[in-house]
This record gives sequence, C-alpha cells and structure tokens, in this order.
Amino acid sequence: MKLILLSDDKKLKALVMDQKQYDPHVCSSAEEARSNLDGDKLNILLLDFDMGAKEEGDSEVKELNKSLISHDMTMRVVVSGSMATKDFIRHQKSLQGADGYLVKPVSKKTIQSLVDDFECAMTMGGEPSGATDPGLSDSSRSMSMTFVGAIDLVNEDGEKDKKDSKDS
Repeated sequence: MKLILLSDDKKLKALVMDQKQYDPHVCSSAEEARSNLDGDKLNILLLDFDMGAKEEGDSEVKELNKSLISHDMTMRVVVSGSMATKDFIRHQKSLQGADGYLVKPVSKKTIQSLVDDFECAMTMGGEPSGATDPGLSDSSRSMSMTFVGAIDLVNEDGEKDKKDSKDS
C-alpha cells in the first residue's frame, strides 16, 4: 500500500512522512503525485483542497481528483481545513466525490485509522470501495464514504440538524 499526499502544508507533510509502514510519498504537484501511483497495489491519495485555494477556478489538486475517479486502485481522500461541512457534503454528492474526507487539523491517529479502514474494506470486499462497478448505482458508490473529523451534523441544505450527534 502507498500513502501519497499532494499538499503544501508542512504539518500534514510531516505527519504523512511519519507513516513509514504505508510507503509514504509527499508531492508538491499533481504530476508528481500521478507519477507515484502504483497500478499493482492500493494507493491512498490525500488531496489537500486548501493547496492553491486562492487561485481562480479549479486548482491542480481538484483536477487530479477528477481525473482519477475511475482509477480502481486509488482511494481519493479530500483534506481541508477551510471547507464547510455543507461543502464536503455537496462535493460527495457531485460526480467527482471522493472516497473519504478529512477535516484539518489531522492527527497521526486519524491517518492511521483512515488507512486501516481502507485496508479492512479491501480485505473484506476484495476491491477498493469506490471501484468502478457497472452494477453499482452512483448512490451505492457514495455509501462507502469515510468521513473523519470534528463536524456538526447538517441537513441537506447545510443547516445544523436538530439531532444530537451522540445519537448517530
């Protein structure tokens, strides 16, 4: 398994490089990230959506995310500290929805848990949870989403849900 990070966040880079058991790679460009993908084993690609966030239009991070939607051996995980919960939800429902979402700040334990979840899914299902399967509807694919971080429960309109988060 390979853990690949596309980010300019120094703290996140240090956390990923500390994950030696997952063959970590830190990249500063989409081209570098793409060249580190391994077609023979699972890739977990952490895409820092805050990288290049000040640019107009889609950043290279978002373009890479879109281009890897059908790459069966790559689990795409969006990482952001600036996206609101409703933006994460909107992104997941879109055609370029990722396989997982992390809310900054991210800890070493959070990264380990995320990787363990994907490893477990691979062991149980035999293929990545987001793998393209003509028999799966778009809603079935999105059911495998991993969402990690401190978030408030919100309804589809992005408003806080009245339900207590302890009940879920």
